[in-house]
Order: sequence, then C-alpha cells, then structure tokens
Amino acid sequence: MKEIIMPTSYTYFFIEMLLILIVIMVAKRARKYAPDKIKVLSIFIVVLWLFRFTANIFLFISKNIIFLYILKFFALINVATIPVTAILCLYIFYRNNEIKFDYLMLISVGIILLYGFFVFKLDYNIKRTESFGYIISFQNWLLIDFLLIIIASIILLCALLILGERLVNSEGASFLIAASSVTIIEIVLKVLGIQVMPNLVISDLAWVLVLVYAISAFKKNKSL
Repeated sequence: MKEIIMPTSYTYFFIEMLLILIVIMVAKRARKYAPDKIKVLSIFIVVLWLFRFTANIFLFISKNIIFLYILKFFALINVATIPVTAILCLYIFYRNNEIKFDYLMLISVGIILLYGFFVFKLDYNIKRTESFGYIISFQNWLLIDFLLIIIASIILLCALLILGERLVNSEGASFLIAASSVTIIEIVLKVLGIQVMPNLVISDLAWVLVLVYAISAFKKNKSL
C-alpha cells in the first residue's frame, strides 16, 4: 500500500489530539443540554471514541509491542462507534417521537457487544511505520471495510430519504450524507492503495463533527 510521507505524521498526531478535545466538548454539551436518555448514550459514545483516539496516540508514540495487544480493542472500535454515532445522530435529526429511544439503546448495546465478541475472535496485523508508528488492523480488513461501506451506504440512504421532510433537521441530515460519503470515499481510496492518513482518521473527524452538531442542536433549542 502506498504511504504518503511528509509532515503527515504531525498532521495525524494533531488530528488525534484535536479529536480528543472535540469529544470532551461533546460530553460537556451533552451533559448540560441533552435529554437524559440521549445524554447517557452520547456520553457512552464519547467515552468509546476517547478510548480510540487515546489508543491511536499511544500506538503513534509507543516503542513496546507487548503493550499494543492491550490497545487492540480500543484502536479498532471505530467499527462500532461509527454506526452507533450515525444511528444516534439520525435519531436526533429525524425528530420522530414514534420511534422509541429504548430500541436505539438496544441496537447500540448490541453493536458494541457484537464488536466485543468478534474483536477477540479475529486475527490482527501489527506493523511499524515511519510516519504513524504502530498500525493495528484486522487480517481480513477488506471484509471489515466492506461492512463499513455497507453501513455508511445505509446511513447515507436513510439521510437522503428523510432530507426535506417537515420536522427533520435537514442541515443535520446533510451532514450525515457528507460524513457517510467521506467514509465510503476514504475506504475506497484505501482499497485502491491510496492512503494519506491511517486508521480512517478523516472519517473519525467527520463523524465526531456530526455528533458535535447533533448535540449542539439541543443547546440551540434551549436558547429559543
């Protein structure tokens, strides 16, 4: 796979640090403005994202390969956090009270448990790179990436279907479309051997920004 070496290593580190700051801000806003049930799920998602970004930073600076096996669960958890974040944001933007939030909680917990089961069953590749430190990936990464493309495509389709409906936050739905597109494009480029940043970090940034907007919508509503 072709790796673009420039100051990209510094950019990667900066993005990971920025993501940590952003999700901490999301947690604070969720705690202050979000309804109770959404607050609980939002903070849970933030904690998982925080573990991932922290793990990626440790992988970037670590010299001890033994330590890496402890980090694998969190370094790869975007496989679960991307769909859970997308589902939560879709729920917030759709504004349909007929959909029970308890179902959303069950789906989210189910996704995390499913990830937890498979993460200990699947094999991994660990490699050391000049620009980004250690990179952990599933051995059958192509299958996992294909699954993420399917999930992102479903979210994109759902966002397109609700876009423009009367009660829907259309701007939020547009952000969902953008984030889903970023994920699909980033994975396709990776499969083609073009990878500027590892670990789908651009997709991470896109989804975290959608989460920021979704939680900030509660702040806007409270100020009206």
